[in-house]
Amino acid sequence: MNEHEHPLSWQALGRIVTVALAVYIAWQAINVLVMILIALIFATAIYPIVRSFHRHMSIIASATVVLIIFLIPATLFGYFILPNLVKETPDLLKTFYGIISQISFLPETIKNFDVSQYFSENTSSLFNYTKLALSGLLETVTIFFMTFYFVIDHERLLGIFLDLFPKNERKKISGMLDEVAQVNGKYIRGNLVISIICTVFIFVGLLLLHVPYALPLAIFAGVLDLLPLVGSFLGAVPAIIFAFAISPSTGIFVIALNLFYQQLENAVISPAIYNKALNISSALSFLAVVVGGGLFGVLGAFLALPLAASIPVMLRYLHDYSERNA
Repeated sequence: MNEHEHPLSWQALGRIVTVALAVYIAWQAINVLVMILIALIFATAIYPIVRSFHRHMSIIASATVVLIIFLIPATLFGYFILPNLVKETPDLLKTFYGIISQISFLPETIKNFDVSQYFSENTSSLFNYTKLALSGLLETVTIFFMTFYFVIDHERLLGIFLDLFPKNERKKISGMLDEVAQVNGKYIRGNLVISIICTVFIFVGLLLLHVPYALPLAIFAGVLDLLPLVGSFLGAVPAIIFAFAISPSTGIFVIALNLFYQQLENAVISPAIYNKALNISSALSFLAVVVGGGLFGVLGAFLALPLAASIPVMLRYLHDYSERNA
């Protein structure tokens, strides 16, 4: 054997197997890791509010109060608005597909899609849908409690994480994490506020234009507006289709309504709320949304921008670290 050749040692094989096993476990536990990531992002979003309450009460009490405040709108929505949405949705879908079937350039498979027949043929899958809904509810509750514990145990968890690094780097890493948390928190809070503004603005506009199903269409637009880049366009499509079914002029007015709101959001609302918190290029934003959506669907697209905005912060720390240890 050549003296420059080194046979694969048992230690090297052990490291390879260990890394492969770690990757396999992480892949199998991807859902859990995603839930942990979501809970961490939500925790960073509400922590500044919890900290302001913490000046007057215990951390557990302040976290509880803040989470209850966030639950109140969801509870009111579920009690007053959701029943009407559930009641209106079948008629809305039938009307929507009735309009779609009249559009000549669409494929026949889309035009002839029967919503009522689809649901009647798939009632046998009701158990699967129920199981999926219960699974989603369980994941939501899990994320809620993880968020709560991340907030109340913030200092101890941060201390455990910082103990993994050399003492002379802990202050720098703590500052980097604080900056990342500010970016993520401002994005989550701001995006929720913008979504509510979008819903109210579109709802009022559709009411004034006498477009039917104004509330579900506005909620749909507001929820889709949470998605960066493409959400506002996709959210406007159903309302525009309904409006053109009424009259061409109504359709043009609804297009104008959505275009005006998007200009208002991009030029006034978003800059005022985010205040340059997400200072990343359009190309990086688009790439982050595509990758996040491809890997984790709608939720991944929603979380892509704050994570992408965190990358420059971490790269800056790595650059400073390499210079300090050059």
